[in-house]
Amino acid sequence: MRAALAEVRSAAAARGENVWLVGGAVRDLLLGRATRDADLLVDVSGDAAALARELGKRLGAKPRRHARFGTATLELPDGVRLDLARPRREAYAHPGALPEVAFPATLAEDLARRDFAIHAMALPLSSRRRLVDPFGGRKDLAAGRIRVLHDRSFLDDPTRAYRAVRYAARLGFRLERPTARLLREAVASGAVDAVSGDRLRRECMLILSEPVTIDIDCT
Repeated sequence: MRAALAEVRSAAAARGENVWLVGGAVRDLLLGRATRDADLLVDVSGDAAALARELGKRLGAKPRRHARFGTATLELPDGVRLDLARPRREAYAHPGALPEVAFPATLAEDLARRDFAIHAMALPLSSRRRLVDPFGGRKDLAAGRIRVLHDRSFLDDPTRAYRAVRYAARLGFRLERPTARLLREAVASGAVDAVSGDRLRRECMLILSEPVTIDIDCT
């Protein structure tokens, strides 16, 4: 992973673009956990797809582009996965709907759309390495808690309920009390029932792939 990120830094610098490491990779780095997946955010003036193509040439991988979300994925020969994206805003028409994506957006707006505070941090791939942490994710890591960013989080995307349980089990964390209440309320409201079967199956497969046992109904 370190070699891949060094290539990202070099390629971005050559293009005059800023890139941040975001999401779970920052979480794992701060926890001292190994990771083979990296989410990378290219600044608003950058081009994630073009940077992915350049990295593909350098790293020997063919990028896959996802036009709807402005993202591109590289799966490297050594098993490392890089996901590159432009900052975006998201809105949900109703519970269970896929998000409506809007560009351009700032780094702050992109972090604000994320699921939990521990995933709403960004680390610039530069020598300064100054952490961007607007929602107190680092404090949550230290406290061992999972906390949503706003009260409608589980209603906007009910699959976050599955993710909350999965990450709590993986990391040995607990759900913050208001977050646990919001999760119960979302389930009681029937929000999870609005999620498509394909998306629920994907979340259940991710739960089953965890190295720990998680007791949750995936039927």
